[in-house]
Amino acid sequence: MYFIEKLEQEKQKDYETHQRLVEKKLSSAKEKAEKNDEEAMFFLAIHYSNDRNSDYDPVEGYHYFQRLYAKGNNDVLYMLARRNLLGIGVEKNIYRAMEYFQACVDDHDNAFNVAARLHLADIYFFADGQKDIDRGIDQVKKFITSTIDSMLSENADFPLDDMNVQDENQFRFLYDQEQEAHDYAKYLKDALSKMEYHLPVDFTLLESKDHYIKDISKFFLSYCYLTGQGKEKDISRGLEIFKEGLNHFVKTQKFELIKADVPAYLPNYPAGEMDQPLNPYGYVLDEDDVLEFKENQEYNAKHHVPSAILFLAFGYYGKFKYFPKDMVKAIEYFKEAYSLNLPEAAYHLAKIYHDGLDDGIIDYQRSKDYLNKAVSLGFNQANLLLAKYALLDDKDILACTTHLLNYAKKEQESDKIMFEATTQNNFQNAENQDPELDEYFASLKSGYEHSTMGIDAYEEKDYDKAVSYLEKGAKEYGMTQAAIMMAICYLNGHGITKDEKIALEIIDELIYTEIF
Repeated sequence: MYFIEKLEQEKQKDYETHQRLVEKKLSSAKEKAEKNDEEAMFFLAIHYSNDRNSDYDPVEGYHYFQRLYAKGNNDVLYMLARRNLLGIGVEKNIYRAMEYFQACVDDHDNAFNVAARLHLADIYFFADGQKDIDRGIDQVKKFITSTIDSMLSENADFPLDDMNVQDENQFRFLYDQEQEAHDYAKYLKDALSKMEYHLPVDFTLLESKDHYIKDISKFFLSYCYLTGQGKEKDISRGLEIFKEGLNHFVKTQKFELIKADVPAYLPNYPAGEMDQPLNPYGYVLDEDDVLEFKENQEYNAKHHVPSAILFLAFGYYGKFKYFPKDMVKAIEYFKEAYSLNLPEAAYHLAKIYHDGLDDGIIDYQRSKDYLNKAVSLGFNQANLLLAKYALLDDKDILACTTHLLNYAKKEQESDKIMFEATTQNNFQNAENQDPELDEYFASLKSGYEHSTMGIDAYEEKDYDKAVSYLEKGAKEYGMTQAAIMMAICYLNGHGITKDEKIALEIIDELIYTEIF
């Protein structure tokens, strides 16, 4: 293997360096927290509450949330309430949970004010020793009225200028959704008014609502059965519907709070690897949650929302844990995403026809067409597979060289941006001064410089000089662009003995490490 072992070593070094930086940030945060720095305390509270971290410590996380509240930070009320309710980092205490939920409700500007109302209602409806149906109903009604007011006050206002296809579809969906929610809120407000005067209400629309406004529909129906307004009074049925609504509300909240922190929702995350993070709010994704989110995304996909279409494509492709694999549906969604000019879709369709995943059909020409589209849309890695096609199928060394050179230059541009940001953050930040870290970043800098000088020398046709820099950049520093430039040198016999076999070996190593 030409350089893959070194590349793997560099990846491990990157991971270890990241861990060291986290440790240094933790150490710095602890020092600041001792001086009552709220930002540092919040960072520590979240860090110790995340069970993906090796030093996960919910007790320590709870400690910092408590300290924040003691300093008057009401933003953590909901976190404290949830922890006392569930017994996360503290002994389960429903009375204390109620105190925190009530404080959250009383704080009208609190982002979790509405959620706290529902949890209070749940306690009043079901908790032993706390059951009080009337107080629970009161919380449900306040949730309904405040939600209706919020829906009526929202107004979709997005600029249409300079939108691409994806943006416009996203806009249309959001605008239609906002308009539907606004109309639905007026319908609910009118229904509430009629019920107060014992006038008949048409429940057809309400009982048909689903997905993003399912919560208010469920709670509205629950209120009707609990009070006997608009429906024949049936406490058991009302409580049953309330519980259904609350379960859906909690799941919806999970995705809003967690999805940005779940690597599986990133399209390029390794197949089948979906972490189970316990986020600061006390939620863990399980199989039912993923399937519920799948259902929600299917609804969004029908309205041509690009992110939803791509999510479903990767899900059916086999990327996400708990998601049913179905290559026929994956191809269907990838093609729809492709019609919206999404580069990831173009590349994965190319891979599907390269690997014969569409009912065994291997179609290299179709694969190439998709790869060219992916490259035109900015998906740089597709250049590698195009280079391999050019070399093996077309015997076109010039085309292969062009694809490899394009790949190397774009990687170098990306590394330049990353390198400049990294060195500014770590060489100039006194908090990060550490001999081992300094050595790591010095190595990173050296690898980048060797690649740069090698590419520059190659373009100046000083091939001997180029090879001396590039070989070191690839083999000693694990720089992918340096390795690809060496493939170009072997392919053309520039500065080194021509050897297409070694060139192909390097290309394959990069294909499997960078793409597959």
